[in-house]
Amino acid sequence: MNKAAIYHRPESEFAYLYTEETIHVRLRVARDDVKSVVLIYGDPYMFSEREGQPEKSWDYQEAEMRYALSTEESDFYITEVGVPHKRMDYVFLITGHDGEKIVYTDSGILPYEDKLLTKKYAAFRMPFFHEVDRFKAPDWVKNTVWYQIFPERFANGNPAINPEGVKEWDPTES
Repeated sequence: MNKAAIYHRPESEFAYLYTEETIHVRLRVARDDVKSVVLIYGDPYMFSEREGQPEKSWDYQEAEMRYALSTEESDFYITEVGVPHKRMDYVFLITGHDGEKIVYTDSGILPYEDKLLTKKYAAFRMPFFHEVDRFKAPDWVKNTVWYQIFPERFANGNPAINPEGVKEWDPTES
């Protein structure tokens, strides 16, 4: 598994408030390198007793991330999860095609162990979701056609109408 290609940034286009109580989370990995990605998430202040654990541990949930798209070098995974308490800690459980399992945290990559998920460690954190942080496109945008005009792309159809002293276009100059 190409661990150097794994990328995520909290509070960005990789993790953002989508509705008042849901968040979208994305992860980038090397193309054709990963078999599955699971988001391990929960409220950072919720602990409960788990079977086989001598003390209370982090109360987390799991959400399978779905493959969303590929670029020439990367695959992207996405999931949507509910966050009723408006805060969230999360890590990624990544399984490679070779069967290797790792946990991707805010402080780096760790080899997978069951007991690791119940401990508090450096998870990615979204400390509080507030409605003001959510992007809401205005209604008028929904029916808008956008254009980007790049003047350097227009061909000179009639050099006879050029003003005096016009230089010939050189695409190597900026």
